[in-house]
Amino acid sequence: MIGGTCVNVGCVPSKAMIRAAETLYQARAASRFAGIKAEARIEDWKALTAQKDELVTTLRRAKYGDILPSYSNVAYIEGAAQLTGGGVSVDGELISADKMIVATGTSAAAPQIDGIDDVPHLTSTEALELDALPKSILVIGGGYIGCELAQILGRSGVDVTIVCRFRLLAGQTFDKDVSKLSCCAG
Repeated sequence: MIGGTCVNVGCVPSKAMIRAAETLYQARAASRFAGIKAEARIEDWKALTAQKDELVTTLRRAKYGDILPSYSNVAYIEGAAQLTGGGVSVDGELISADKMIVATGTSAAAPQIDGIDDVPHLTSTEALELDALPKSILVIGGGYIGCELAQILGRSGVDVTIVCRFRLLAGQTFDKDVSKLSCCAG
């Protein structure tokens, strides 16, 4: 699908949901200011995810689909591709070029954990597509994706537990002192 990971299942949908959940947090935190009372609640989670999906569709169209035709030297072809000696075969049609860029994007996958296939689980992409909020959730992984999902769901009222090998954001490009502060056990 045109637009890549960021637009379709990464940055755009997660940041849209983070901003929505932030409004809930800000309303709850407003009472720290004298004379301020604010309330917020989720009335329709499904409508919120539909709005996120519409944003993704709009950006996919505006940033990619609508501008590609303006480039006379760019051809966009969507289909099942296979590298061959003469180029790339897309749905049986051979396409050749002096140079090729392979930009396949990514897809979410469950980690290789014994027994994971025996229990209901979600990928990060599926978590952003929930029609209703669960009462609780276990997030496996303390990297930025796991932390973003925990923030969205936690601020939305879900009881969240994060399980990670070392500490939150370990090995990321974040300041190590921030990662150390996030560690709650040792």
